[in-house]
Amino acid sequence: MSIRVIILFLVLNLFHQIGFTQYDTTWIKTYGGNRDDISRDFIQTHDSGFLSIGSTSSFGFNNAQMYFLKLDSNGAIQWTKSHGGPGQDWGNAVIQTSDNGFLGVGYSNSYGAGGFDLYLVKLDSNGDLEYEKYYGGVDWDFAWDVIEYRPGEFYIVGETQSFGTGNTDGWIVQFDEPTQNFTWDTTYGDIGPDGLRAISQFRNGTLSCTGYYTNTGETQSDLLYLNFSPNTHSTNTLLTLGDTLNDGGNDITLFSDSTVMITGYTYRNDTSRTYTLRIDDQNNILRHEIWSLGDYAEGKSVVERPDGYAAIFSSTHFASMGYEFWFYFMDTYGSGTAGSLQDDYASKMIISNRGYYMMTGYTEGFGATYPDILIYKTDTGNYDPNNFYKIEDGQNIVSVSPAQNVDGTIEINFNNDFLNIQQHSSKSDILHVFITNVLGQNILFRKTTDSYLVIPTSQLNKGSYFCTILLNNGRRITKQFTVL
Repeated sequence: MSIRVIILFLVLNLFHQIGFTQYDTTWIKTYGGNRDDISRDFIQTHDSGFLSIGSTSSFGFNNAQMYFLKLDSNGAIQWTKSHGGPGQDWGNAVIQTSDNGFLGVGYSNSYGAGGFDLYLVKLDSNGDLEYEKYYGGVDWDFAWDVIEYRPGEFYIVGETQSFGTGNTDGWIVQFDEPTQNFTWDTTYGDIGPDGLRAISQFRNGTLSCTGYYTNTGETQSDLLYLNFSPNTHSTNTLLTLGDTLNDGGNDITLFSDSTVMITGYTYRNDTSRTYTLRIDDQNNILRHEIWSLGDYAEGKSVVERPDGYAAIFSSTHFASMGYEFWFYFMDTYGSGTAGSLQDDYASKMIISNRGYYMMTGYTEGFGATYPDILIYKTDTGNYDPNNFYKIEDGQNIVSVSPAQNVDGTIEINFNNDFLNIQQHSSKSDILHVFITNVLGQNILFRKTTDSYLVIPTSQLNKGSYFCTILLNNGRRITKQFTVL
């Protein structure tokens, strides 16, 4: 069943009284060598540690290798493994398997049948290689996500140029571990570019995927939602949702109420905005929203919070500060940014078994000469919902809550005449203070070690602004204010 849905989007203007705060960061760590080191996916392991997959061209490699980085619960390295050949080898997704090993998927042009092939690597619980497999045709073929449907039975989603009907097609591949064979695959697409980026499993046994799809006669892609039955290999639902410019899904997560949440991107005025979509197990669309910060935003990851609401992890860009991590809690708590003085690219967010938010990606800051893997572990166990503004759409402006000490060291207070910044510390840090407008354009900059900084609002035109404070240790505080 194929259903074409055209949506008139309601843009959620986040600059209408949304609070931004800095959570207590348990630790910030970077990992890398003398060249590029990238994290694409991140999971918590059964031993309460963590595992990242991505790529490395450090440590003597001439080209990128699929890279596994195993950490303990405190972020200390337990082991690292690199796999690939003389070409480019990337890891895009990893899971811990039912036998306590690890299975990573991505793509490679080192070996295989064509330009790039699906690349699968299986490790045991200690990180030792059990086997590696390549699958594809004469053209370019990529794997982006994987799940274990039943013990030893895996479904992989991605995109292929070797098979299907068009430019690039969405691709589902079944892998059987007992025989170590790829046993079935199918494609979804038209004559334009199409692809699948993420997969999740409903409790009724069906599998749901998201990605992008270009309908016949169109030049721009729409977000794709696909539900199919693995037992019969039949498609139950295929929805395309979008407007006149490119739209797509990057992540899909099953929630405890049997709905799925999708995040991705939608283009407005030639720039990307974060897109969120919620669908129930009867394929009804429950909500769809667009979120904006800076001059670019793209949803990368979505998780369910303990209260049942969604936490979204995005990559955002400010003209004055470059790319940053952006995370926000839908419906209740608020929003924040994280990063360095250089570009920081978001990949994945998870909630650990102890309630910590873990955010990963890669950074060109924190002293890195080349990109390094960047991981934040954030303590949210003691947050107070009353300390955050409520997220509302642009039609519902809520009152501003009283100013508070954001992190015990820095306080930002605002009235219509002055913006006051105070350090509550016996040893003052170097503060980099940016005032940006809602488009991410830098309006004013101050660098100070003073314990008290006053900025007259007479230096600003009427409108909404963000005050972002960057500390030397990489921590960040952001607060929105409006000059009337």
